[in-house]
Amino acid sequence: MRVDKLTLSALEATLRLYLEPERALKEVPILAMLSQRVEEIESRARSIATSLRSHTIDSEIAPSTASVGGGAFPTAGIPSMAVVLQSDANRTEERLRQGEPAVIGRIADGKLLLDLRSVLPREDAVLVRAIVKARS
Repeated sequence: MRVDKLTLSALEATLRLYLEPERALKEVPILAMLSQRVEEIESRARSIATSLRSHTIDSEIAPSTASVGGGAFPTAGIPSMAVVLQSDANRTEERLRQGEPAVIGRIADGKLLLDLRSVLPREDAVLVRAIVKARS
């Protein structure tokens, strides 16, 4: 297999970005997500839960373990925090998944957990709007 010039150019730009770790942490979304401190995620989760409660949506926060993903780390987990929606978990999960934008959560013990490790801080307001819409 051979790669084309566009692929090589993209690879070069990515590698150059990694030469500046501070910049890479800001500009590469997955690095930003993986490097975010749990305390920061918890603060965001509290803010989101408060916003949801102002829309009369019962929510709380809980510790979570985010999946790092496949590839070299298929079973690796990383500490995180989740916004927990207590009522209508199955219906809400389905409506969020089918919404625009699609939001993927997981159901555990009859509750819907939305792990914030995979949500960028700039997307918090979008997440709140999606939840409010799914619950209406």
